[in-house]
Amino acid sequence: MFRKVDKTRPPFCKISAIGHSEPSDSELFQVLSQEEFILMLPDEVRKEILKGGELQLSEVVSSWNEMITERRTFFKGEVWELGNYSVKRMLETSKSKGLEISLDDVDAIIGATNTGPIYPSLADHMKNEIGVRNNAMCFDVTEACTSGSVAMLNAYSLIKSGVCEKILVVCSEKATTLTDINDWKSSNLFGDASFSVLLEKSENPEDESFEFFNFNSYPFDGNIKYIRRAEKGFVQDGRKVHLFVVKTVVEEVARSLQFAEISPDVIKHFVFHQPSLKTTSSLETYLRQNIQGLGGQFHYSSDVGNASSASFGNLLSKLYHNGTIKNGEFVLTCTFGAGLSIGIIGLRFN
Repeated sequence: MFRKVDKTRPPFCKISAIGHSEPSDSELFQVLSQEEFILMLPDEVRKEILKGGELQLSEVVSSWNEMITERRTFFKGEVWELGNYSVKRMLETSKSKGLEISLDDVDAIIGATNTGPIYPSLADHMKNEIGVRNNAMCFDVTEACTSGSVAMLNAYSLIKSGVCEKILVVCSEKATTLTDINDWKSSNLFGDASFSVLLEKSENPEDESFEFFNFNSYPFDGNIKYIRRAEKGFVQDGRKVHLFVVKTVVEEVARSLQFAEISPDVIKHFVFHQPSLKTTSSLETYLRQNIQGLGGQFHYSSDVGNASSASFGNLLSKLYHNGTIKNGEFVLTCTFGAGLSIGIIGLRFN
């Protein structure tokens, strides 16, 4: 599904504010290096990692730092509490810039999570957590690691259709709960994080934040069998997912730019899902090899881990608030989930 944004017909959709969680927000956060993570595992699991003494701890740590990430964030509270820290930062940073933003008049709250309360929804919990007492509707979306971008597309669509004028999207993931901690080949990937974004209706075409949306799903040809629900979390074929990223995701990014009639050198920033340093860096390499004239900067996170659908938005918010991404610059975001789905968005902050 590809849609180029119509910038000639109102209403337009503006990103009014964005926020993210940080480990400094609360004592409920804990940041662990890969060495600290290995040392906290049971003796028998640690022996398996070190192959009964054939490998030194420093060797494994060096490999994991290079291939996966150096540090990962763990959150000990509830997933909606994690989401609330991103909402608080969104409001606080807006206020520091002289922008008074209220959530009392939002028409909808959309939650995005794969690790949420399920019933009734993360969005309902967020409405209660942040103290919104109006008639805003609440619902969640879930589509593996693309959930956050799917939520943004839903919010955009509701505003563009005229149904809503102001929508809060909250994506919160305790991705460290997706696998058993003793399953170290998977549990060494994940981290916990959240992001929030406020979208609003505008009649001014210069306020439009979005350029295009491209979403697709590939459950056929046996792909669906490579990911399945387990007793705790899920199980996936890591090699299959990696191949999906360096082939199918690259093709979809190239197709997006072609459909949107956007020159590759226009893109200033690439903010992608962060499954691992190996996968993300491979994706950059293949994109630069296959798309002539591709400029811009690829951004990486080294202190969160794979935060599932929250990873791209958490990084996007950090880059915007630290001044790396500036107003008006073209940003390409890309999320991809478990070798099955892709969500690509072209956007600008105004």
